[in-house]
Amino acid sequence: MIFIKNKTARKYLRKAPKAGKEIIKFSLFILLVGISLPYYRTEIYDFEPTQPFHGNEFYNPYKNWKPENLQKLNLHAHSHAWAGLTYGKNTEKELKTAYSKAGYKIQIVSNYHLSDDEHFNQKIWVYEHGINLNKAHKLAINTPEVSYFDFPLWQNRSQKQQIIKEIVQSGGMVAIAHPNVRNGHVDLSDMRGYQFTEVLSHYANARNIWDRALLSGNLSWLLANDDTHDITKQKIGSFYNLLSEKNDPIETLKSGTYLGVKTLERSLDFNLEYLRISKGTLRFKFSPNVTQVAIIIDGKKAKLTSEYEGTIHLNGVRHYIRLEAENASAQVFTNPIVRTTHKNQLDRYSATQAINFTKTFIYRSFILLLNLSLFLIFYPKTIFQPKRKLLTKT
Repeated sequence: MIFIKNKTARKYLRKAPKAGKEIIKFSLFILLVGISLPYYRTEIYDFEPTQPFHGNEFYNPYKNWKPENLQKLNLHAHSHAWAGLTYGKNTEKELKTAYSKAGYKIQIVSNYHLSDDEHFNQKIWVYEHGINLNKAHKLAINTPEVSYFDFPLWQNRSQKQQIIKEIVQSGGMVAIAHPNVRNGHVDLSDMRGYQFTEVLSHYANARNIWDRALLSGNLSWLLANDDTHDITKQKIGSFYNLLSEKNDPIETLKSGTYLGVKTLERSLDFNLEYLRISKGTLRFKFSPNVTQVAIIIDGKKAKLTSEYEGTIHLNGVRHYIRLEAENASAQVFTNPIVRTTHKNQLDRYSATQAINFTKTFIYRSFILLLNLSLFLIFYPKTIFQPKRKLLTKT
């Protein structure tokens, strides 16, 4: 047995457990304060009420639809990144090779807050924005720079709107990713400035959320994406967007001239032939092997027909209409045809909301008080313990 005779050594050994606790306490305090720091940037907005689509004209994104020479486009797929902290099993090369073999001419990798190394050689590049617990994520499309700013814990609608605004003001476009996951974006009716909603993916099933936003007058085009994280477990090509390869893909996405596809097979065995408006009537035609077409008017299934072609009188459409066609192996979704005051223009809201400076000041003051409370909880003796009087010998 070894006896420690040195008094100084024994003194430090007695203090060692206490020192460890202090380090843990200090680290936890710094972590909590660090998490709160982004909330000091919060802007609280006065959300103006949206106005449903209205007007005597209709904007039809399929006016110049070309059913030949179509290409598949997926905007959401993850590879191994951030040393495995974010789940992505395959390498970027493996992911792109798999999509290339599946017939995709444009291969997109959309890792969290990472831009594709080769994105400047592509017409489209995407990264997924989101470092928060409630999965309020966005796909940032063609942004000049990657933004790392986010609100990591809770997010109110103003904070979600603020992230959209920052991405748009940086020069990019915003797609709301898997809005139904953890209820991250169930409040899309209040948001402004986003251009797309990921309605379908391995994780997204957001038709109801999308329809509610459309009904309120918030126009966004649908996206169908794989959002794959492991190509051995999640079949690629199950969800994709179908657009003409003759057109510029970015301009096609902006105009909504494409289809969303959900399929069990990699190849689609039917297509939209045309979707035209003439004299107050919408005429549609799909391939003959379509078994049924659902007609969605103002968010409700107005009609279900087994005919692959038909006509719809638009005088019964107050705000918008969209179609869902299917057979045993696939479903095809159109973007909405919306009422507007200008036949070839869209009345889109900007990403800017009016800041309520009083509420913003109060919110930021609350965060400050929260941090002061944390300090008092962790280090109460700093303030409350009275100073010891020095005793002097007489």
